[in-house]
Amino acid sequence: MFLKKNLLQDSKQTFLIKKFFKQLNKNKKKFFFCDGRNNNLKKECEAVEDFIIRHDGIDVSIVGLGMNGHVGMNEPGTSPALHSHVAEIDSVTQQVGQKYFKEKMQLTKGITLGIANLMEAGHVILLVSGSKKAAIVKRIL
Repeated sequence: MFLKKNLLQDSKQTFLIKKFFKQLNKNKKKFFFCDGRNNNLKKECEAVEDFIIRHDGIDVSIVGLGMNGHVGMNEPGTSPALHSHVAEIDSVTQQVGQKYFKEKMQLTKGITLGIANLMEAGHVILLVSGSKKAAIVKRIL
Protein backbone atom coordinates (compact mmCIF):
# COMPACT_ATOMS: atom_id res chain seq x y z
CA MET A 1 0.00 0.00 0.00
CA PHE A 2 1.32 3.39 -0.91
CA LEU A 3 0.08 6.88 -0.30
CA LYS A 4 -1.00 9.08 -3.17
CA LYS A 5 1.93 11.20 -4.34
CA ASN A 6 4.27 9.09 -2.23
CA LEU A 7 7.70 10.24 -3.31
CA LEU A 8 9.32 7.25 -1.62
CA GLN A 9 7.31 4.63 -3.50
CA ASP A 10 10.11 3.60 -5.85
CA SER A 11 12.67 3.32 -3.07
CA LYS A 12 10.25 1.32 -0.89
CA GLN A 13 9.62 -1.07 -3.77
CA THR A 14 13.33 -1.43 -4.49
CA PHE A 15 14.08 -2.06 -0.80
CA LEU A 16 11.32 -4.67 -0.47
CA ILE A 17 12.34 -6.44 -3.66
CA LYS A 18 16.05 -6.55 -2.77
CA LYS A 19 15.79 -7.30 0.93
CA PHE A 20 12.67 -9.43 1.14
CA PHE A 21 11.02 -10.67 -2.04
CA LYS A 22 14.26 -11.63 -3.80
CA GLN A 23 15.16 -13.80 -0.80
CA LEU A 24 11.89 -15.68 -1.18
CA ASN A 25 12.99 -16.89 -4.60
CA LYS A 26 9.51 -16.34 -6.04
CA ASN A 27 8.43 -15.10 -9.44
CA LYS A 28 8.11 -11.32 -9.21
CA LYS A 29 4.85 -11.54 -11.16
CA LYS A 30 3.33 -12.94 -7.94
CA PHE A 31 3.78 -9.59 -6.18
CA PHE A 32 1.75 -6.44 -6.73
CA PHE A 33 2.61 -2.86 -5.87
CA CYS A 34 -0.09 -0.22 -6.08
CA ASP A 35 0.69 2.95 -7.95
CA GLY A 36 -0.26 5.53 -5.34
CA ARG A 37 0.64 8.29 -7.79
CA ASN A 38 -2.05 7.22 -10.26
CA ASN A 39 -4.59 10.01 -10.71
CA ASN A 40 -7.38 7.42 -10.78
CA LEU A 41 -7.09 5.68 -7.40
CA LYS A 42 -10.39 3.84 -7.89
CA LYS A 43 -8.99 2.27 -11.06
CA GLU A 44 -5.87 1.32 -9.13
CA CYS A 45 -8.05 -0.45 -6.54
CA GLU A 46 -9.75 -2.34 -9.37
CA ALA A 47 -6.28 -3.42 -10.58
CA VAL A 48 -5.53 -4.73 -7.08
CA GLU A 49 -8.73 -6.78 -7.03
CA ASP A 50 -8.07 -8.07 -10.56
CA PHE A 51 -4.59 -9.18 -9.51
CA ILE A 52 -5.97 -10.97 -6.45
CA ILE A 53 -8.58 -12.80 -8.53
CA ARG A 54 -6.08 -13.79 -11.25
CA HIS A 55 -3.77 -15.25 -8.58
CA ASP A 56 -6.43 -17.16 -6.64
CA GLY A 57 -6.36 -14.90 -3.59
CA ILE A 58 -3.73 -13.61 -1.22
CA ASP A 59 -1.31 -16.10 0.32
CA VAL A 60 0.35 -13.69 2.77
CA SER A 61 -0.52 -10.12 3.63
CA ILE A 62 1.77 -8.03 5.81
CA VAL A 63 0.14 -4.99 7.37
CA GLY A 64 1.00 -2.52 10.08
CA LEU A 65 -0.89 -1.24 13.08
CA GLY A 66 -1.18 2.53 13.35
CA MET A 67 -1.08 4.77 16.39
CA ASN A 68 -4.85 5.12 16.28
CA GLY A 69 -5.45 1.40 15.75
CA HIS A 70 -5.72 1.40 11.97
CA VAL A 71 -4.76 -1.83 10.21
CA GLY A 72 -3.14 -1.15 6.88
CA MET A 73 -5.01 2.05 6.15
CA ASN A 74 -8.32 0.78 7.45
CA GLU A 75 -8.99 3.52 9.95
CA PRO A 76 -11.13 2.79 13.02
CA GLY A 77 -14.77 2.54 11.97
CA THR A 78 -14.02 1.27 8.45
CA SER A 79 -16.54 -1.32 7.29
CA PRO A 80 -15.15 -4.86 7.60
CA ALA A 81 -16.98 -5.71 4.35
CA LEU A 82 -14.70 -3.49 2.23
CA HIS A 83 -12.18 -4.90 -0.19
CA SER A 84 -9.44 -2.78 -1.80
CA HIS A 85 -10.44 0.85 -1.53
CA VAL A 86 -9.35 4.46 -1.30
CA ALA A 87 -9.15 5.28 2.39
CA GLU A 88 -9.65 8.70 3.89
CA ILE A 89 -6.71 9.12 6.23
CA ASP A 90 -7.38 10.09 9.85
CA SER A 91 -5.66 13.20 11.24
CA VAL A 92 -3.51 11.05 13.58
CA THR A 93 -2.34 8.98 10.62
CA GLN A 94 -1.68 12.13 8.59
CA GLN A 95 0.49 13.55 11.36
CA VAL A 96 2.44 10.33 12.03
CA GLY A 97 2.87 9.67 8.31
CA GLN A 98 4.88 12.86 7.82
CA LYS A 99 7.96 11.04 9.15
CA TYR A 100 8.26 9.21 5.83
CA PHE A 101 8.81 12.40 3.86
CA LYS A 102 11.65 14.91 3.71
CA GLU A 103 9.21 17.76 3.19
CA LYS A 104 5.68 18.31 4.42
CA MET A 105 3.14 16.38 2.35
CA GLN A 106 -0.62 16.63 2.31
CA LEU A 107 -1.68 13.09 3.20
CA THR A 108 -5.42 12.73 2.83
CA LYS A 109 -6.03 9.46 1.00
CA GLY A 110 -4.37 6.13 0.43
CA ILE A 111 -4.95 2.82 -1.31
CA THR A 112 -5.36 -0.15 1.00
CA LEU A 113 -6.54 -3.71 1.11
CA GLY A 114 -9.82 -3.83 2.97
CA ILE A 115 -10.55 -5.90 6.05
CA ALA A 116 -12.47 -8.32 3.80
CA ASN A 117 -9.27 -8.92 1.77
CA LEU A 118 -7.33 -9.58 4.95
CA MET A 119 -9.95 -11.98 6.29
CA GLU A 120 -9.83 -13.91 3.00
CA ALA A 121 -6.00 -14.13 2.95
CA GLY A 122 -4.25 -17.39 3.76
CA HIS A 123 -2.03 -15.67 6.32
CA VAL A 124 -1.91 -12.16 7.76
CA ILE A 125 1.12 -10.80 9.56
CA LEU A 126 0.43 -7.73 11.68
CA LEU A 127 3.61 -5.75 12.33
CA VAL A 128 3.75 -3.56 15.38
CA SER A 129 6.87 -1.76 16.53
CA GLY A 130 7.70 0.67 19.26
CA SER A 131 6.62 1.01 22.85
CA LYS A 132 4.33 3.89 21.84
CA LYS A 133 1.96 1.30 20.40
CA ALA A 134 1.77 -0.88 23.54
CA ALA A 135 -1.51 0.67 24.69
CA ILE A 136 -3.17 0.22 21.31
CA VAL A 137 -2.04 -3.43 21.16
CA LYS A 138 -3.45 -4.04 24.63
CA ARG A 139 -6.74 -2.46 23.53
CA ILE A 140 -7.09 -4.58 20.38
CA LEU A 141 -6.21 -7.79 22.20
